Order: sequence, then C-alpha cells, then structure tokens
Amino acid sequence: MNKSLVAKIFTSLCPIDEAKGFLTNMAFANESVDIGKKIKACREYDNKTKERRNYWAELSLWNDRTTGKLIVEAKKSGAIGHAHKPSHKNSSSVSLTELLGTETDNQAENLSRVSQKLAKPTDEEFTAAIEAVKESGEEVSRSSVRIALGGGAHVGKNSGDNEWYTPAGYINAALKTMGSIDLDPASSEIANETVGATKFFSEKQNGLTKKWDGSVYLNPPYSQPLINKFAEKIAAEFSSGNVTQACILVNNATETVWFQTMAAECSAICFPKSRIKFWHPDKISAPLQGQVVIYMGKRQEAFCNNFSQFGFVLVKS
Repeated sequence: MNKSLVAKIFTSLCPIDEAKGFLTNMAFANESVDIGKKIKACREYDNKTKERRNYWAELSLWNDRTTGKLIVEAKKSGAIGHAHKPSHKNSSSVSLTELLGTETDNQAENLSRVSQKLAKPTDEEFTAAIEAVKESGEEVSRSSVRIALGGGAHVGKNSGDNEWYTPAGYINAALKTMGSIDLDPASSEIANETVGATKFFSEKQNGLTKKWDGSVYLNPPYSQPLINKFAEKIAAEFSSGNVTQACILVNNATETVWFQTMAAECSAICFPKSRIKFWHPDKISAPLQGQVVIYMGKRQEAFCNNFSQFGFVLVKS
C-alpha cells in the first residue's frame, strides 16, 4: 500500500482522480475494507459543505466498487467464505463477516451484495452515473448512483433517449393559455406537427445556441447535461424579457438544481394526477416518473383554467 498517498487522501489534499486511481488499484480486500472505514470517518468529520460531502461520498463509492471486485476474486480463490463460515478451500481464509467487520452475518451479506453490484458497470459507466447525479443537483450517495446506473425509476436514470413528444391535450392547453406558440426550441418536424410552433429548433440546429423570444413551449431533453442547460436558458431568456411566456413540461424532480432554476421564475405549476404518456411514431412510452408543467408569465388565471383538467394547479403569489 502506498502510505504517502493514503496520508495525502486523508488530509484532503489529494485530487479526486489521483485518489480514484489508488482506490481502483488496491490488491487485497482487507486493505479496501480498512480504507473504507477511514473514508467513513472522514465523511463524518469533513461534512460542512456539499462539495466536501460529495468528495468523500465519491471516494467511498469507488472504494466500495473495488471492495466488490476483490470480494468476488477472493471468494473464487477460497480466501473468503460466506458470512460467518470461512472457506473450506483455504484453511487460512476468513469469513465475510470477519473481513467486513459487521455485527451480523446479514449485514455482511448485504454489504457484500451492494459492493458487488457497484463493481459490475464499466469505469466509464460508473463515472457517468456519478457525474449525472452531480449535474442533477443531488448529493452523491450509494442510492443516487445506483438509481443513475439503472437501479430505480428516477430522473437520474434517464437513458439519453430524448425523442419523446408531448400529447396533443397538453399542447392545446398551452396554446389556449398563451394565445400562441411562437417558438419550440427543442423539437423536430414530427413533433411540430402537433405543437404547431411558428418557429422550432431541431437537435441539429441546437436551440441552446439560438435567440429565444415570444411565447415558448418547451419539452426539453431530459438527459444530463442537456436538461440543466435548457433550464438555465429558459430562465435567463424569461428573466431578460426576451421570452414573454413559457409552458415547460418536465419531470417532477423538485430536488434538482435545474427544477429549482425554473421554479424560481415560474408563475404557476400544474401537477398532473397521473404520469404523462409521451408519444413517438416508432416507440411505446412507459413513463417511470411523474411530470409537471411550469408556467412563466402573467396569465396565471388562464393557465389555471386550462391545466386544472390535468391535476392540481399551484399559483405563485
């Protein structure tokens, strides 16, 4: 074990990539378990800012991932047994409970299972999942990264398939509310057959690089980092006065930075009573999460009248 690098990690002077490199190259499960305990202690002490909490959480996850890989290898070689029983293959083996230092066999099995699940994705997939969690505004944790890797239904799980179109009923309500749809900045020719915007930008045209104005309908791409960028763009364009009104359909991820960015500029929000089934000519929609429609503008009463058919409407005072 590189003791100088370990000391550097635990004095918080080690860049995250350097620390990750060390954690992913450990050779023995008992070393990774010992390092994991030290990381946990540091997380409990150095936790005053989100940045520091994320730093230690990320190191902990990479260490868990390495522990999972080493447990698999050690079980195959007979160096580790199952729960409280050492392996019969190797008389010098230890039990999983002894190695992980848990109070019960069930805790050992659970920790082992979690670590081995985190070990399955590639390094690229694991890194992307952590970055997706950060970009969403959530704190890095086992559960948030597991969900981002595909272990649950959440905005962080988004696969990057952004081609889903809004049902006509919601478009009609937006049109009645705003009086016109001058721009749809995240659209396509097929989608605009329903939206009917005077002007739209396709993925190739990249609406993020264009000027937005007038009454906007926006169903942005839900994958990261695009959702963040579209949220920042619509909030900035409305705040500047370029966009006079906007109806925005997004996931109900109220805890994310991008949602809070738009909510800060909104006049009203509709919370549909059921998940919206988006459409596409070649795919079947199976929404994993609920949605909201965010309204920016001065026609709150019209928004309330037109969107209350879908669910509860909250008007910002």
